[in-house]
Amino acid sequence: KAEISYNIAPELKTQTSFFAFVVIGRNASVAFNNTSVMLNPPTSHYEFLGPPGALLTSFGVCIVSFALFFLCTEDGCPPKELEIKWNKFWSWKITGLYLVWWILLLAMTIIVPGNYVQGTKLRDGKNLSYKMNGFRIFILVYSITLAIAYKSPSTLAYLADNFLPLISVTSLFSFLLAVFVYFRSYKSSAMLALGGNSSSGIYNWFIGRELNPRISILNLHDLDLKEWCELRPGLILWTILNLSFAMKQYVSLGYVQLSMILVNIFQFMYVWDSLYNEPAVLTTMDITTDGFGFMLSFGDLSWVPTTYSLQARYLSLFPRDFSTKMMAMVIVTQIVGYYIFRSSNSQKNEFRKDPNASTVKHLKFLETKAGSLLLISGWWGTARHINYLGDWIMACSWCLTTGFNTPITYFYVVYFAV
Repeated sequence: KAEISYNIAPELKTQTSFFAFVVIGRNASVAFNNTSVMLNPPTSHYEFLGPPGALLTSFGVCIVSFALFFLCTEDGCPPKELEIKWNKFWSWKITGLYLVWWILLLAMTIIVPGNYVQGTKLRDGKNLSYKMNGFRIFILVYSITLAIAYKSPSTLAYLADNFLPLISVTSLFSFLLAVFVYFRSYKSSAMLALGGNSSSGIYNWFIGRELNPRISILNLHDLDLKEWCELRPGLILWTILNLSFAMKQYVSLGYVQLSMILVNIFQFMYVWDSLYNEPAVLTTMDITTDGFGFMLSFGDLSWVPTTYSLQARYLSLFPRDFSTKMMAMVIVTQIVGYYIFRSSNSQKNEFRKDPNASTVKHLKFLETKAGSLLLISGWWGTARHINYLGDWIMACSWCLTTGFNTPITYFYVVYFAV
């Protein structure tokens, strides 16, 4: 290294040092900004018709949730006259119970043991770690709920009798959570979703700006909000609400009908499958690609438990017996749908984990420009989204438990197809 000395006046040395600091600082800032842009490039295209579509969708999903409630009441499905009592929309007791629900699940997330699994590699080359204890939490919570149902059916039926304020609470909570993660995404270290870094704040809030928002719970657990919300509060609450509607029917009739039992079993199986295979969610688009905004927040926390429980709610209001043929058709439909759903998803998940595994190495695939591999044989050679077909067939079995007296209970089948 060459050592060069300068004969410079002290005041000029100070000015020279300051100038060098400014130049170096500016270059460092430019380098940092360039790195940031490379890591979090601006969104190149809009979905949902851009900001106007995002805003309309945000209002639309909330309206649909409430509409399904008012279109299917004890006065009819649909009722002859639409009666809206605004004082019934809110309950502080339901609000308190929902907060307790979150606190309980957060505590269980910390306490209940579970294996830690690495997620897929992010754009910065890192892999996030996830605690996989959702299935154990689900079994524990559902067992406690069953005990409550056995000891005091009317206690659990309270949720069914206060379903409207529950829609309000979950909707508001979803909105507030989306606001929280949106503003939090502006911290310098945030990894942004490729689709949520546009010039529109409303669009980014809706679609999700940060890819993997995480918070520390009492410095005991690093919680990934997106993954946790997808498989904990709403999904498990769905099964509890179904059981609540079953208890409402029990209180009313003195027994639970087969149609109600079947819809509870079918949807319990769906949630069981999701949580038993929790590690598989780490390779889905929701986790690897989508940001966490109002779209996922509302979908996870409010839409799933309050709209997917429509069949059980209908049967609690309008009990319905099965014929033997109808029962057989419903059960066979569920079995066929589940077989397609589970086997196709298992094949895809196995391939994503290890394309050279003995069970999938014979499958054909295409490599995309982004470098990801797409299966084009096996289950995935029969249809582009064969798992969705199985999902849709299962949805048909759920809706068939309600009979054919109203089209409203078939909303999920139509919604899923669209």
